[in-house]
Amino acid sequence: MLQFVVGIIALAAGWGLWDLKKWAWNFAMVFTFVDILVHVRYFLLNATIPISMIITVAIEVIIPVYLAMPHTRAYFGEGVQQERSS
Repeated sequence: MLQFVVGIIALAAGWGLWDLKKWAWNFAMVFTFVDILVHVRYFLLNATIPISMIITVAIEVIIPVYLAMPHTRAYFGEGVQQERSS
């Protein structure tokens, strides 16, 4: 059941990223870092590590790196100074 809920949340974030929503950028960064931490905990507690999990973590490292690039941040309105009209 938990995986279903996480899947729905990830689907909503994906939709928001597709629509270039600022909240989706923030959510994707937090969600990806939390998921990386969960996988690192799994690596530390288990003797065997499936190759699929290594590939998953590699992709999860690439996602925040890509989202943090200046041109990507600009699409979502992150890191751009908003001009104030007086």
